Amino acid sequence: MLRLRRVNKVRHSKIRDKTNVTDALTHALKLKWKWAGHIARMSEDRRTKRTTSWRGPDGKRSIGRPYARWSDDIKGVAGNWKRETTNKSGR
Repeated sequence: MLRLRRVNKVRHSKIRDKTNVTDALTHALKLKWKWAGHIARMSEDRRTKRTTSWRGPDGKRSIGRPYARWSDDIKGVAGNWKRETTNKSGR
């Protein structure tokens, strides 16, 4: 397609720019944010919303480094992601 070889040492970002292909990680993060928006707008009685905010028995986790939750990644970027998505729906 681009007739490149490894000896050319072209960065992946440049190849993606020329071919207009999105990175898999970028695409996955975009889908994750879209799903977070759907969850934030769901009613409280939906099972999906309840399992997203569920913290387990007594809210305790095992000893050692904690496993990352789905929402921990979003909180790291946006803080309170539920508030951010409700602001979007109130435009």
